[in-house]
Amino acid sequence: MHMHSGIEQLRPRSRRPDESPLLSLRGTSKTYETVAGSFPALNGIDLDIFPGDFLAVVGILTQLRLVSIPASLPYLFAATRLAVPRALLGVMIAEWLATGTGLGNLLNQSRGYLDYGMIWTVAVVSVMLSVAFYQIVVFVERQVLARRGMRAAE
Repeated sequence: MHMHSGIEQLRPRSRRPDESPLLSLRGTSKTYETVAGSFPALNGIDLDIFPGDFLAVVGILTQLRLVSIPASLPYLFAATRLAVPRALLGVMIAEWLATGTGLGNLLNQSRGYLDYGMIWTVAVVSVMLSVAFYQIVVFVERQVLARRGMRAAE
């Protein structure tokens, strides 16, 4: 098996010196336009297809997996950064209204007892949890995007 500029070709072991390719491509490029901008999928590809060669052409799912999703990663992480603190708030509201447990319920009970020290403690703990979860998302975002040579969306 021979790797040729990112395109995999299976070639017969022997080739006649005078044999010419059925199809020859030189300097082929393909760029996909996405919401995140232009994403080059192919750049300067040279390809010769000889009789008996096997060539695979990919479809929309491969395009989605290799181009669209990676190009949208900065925006997915930006949305996650915004959603994480709000998700914690939603959990606390559900605890207060429905479950009778957790920080939401503790806040409600403290309010009923006029225990302002506990109210402020729950508020500080919930803010610290929000900041911690936010920082975890930022850390994962930096690791993933750095591996792909991308930068975060502002």
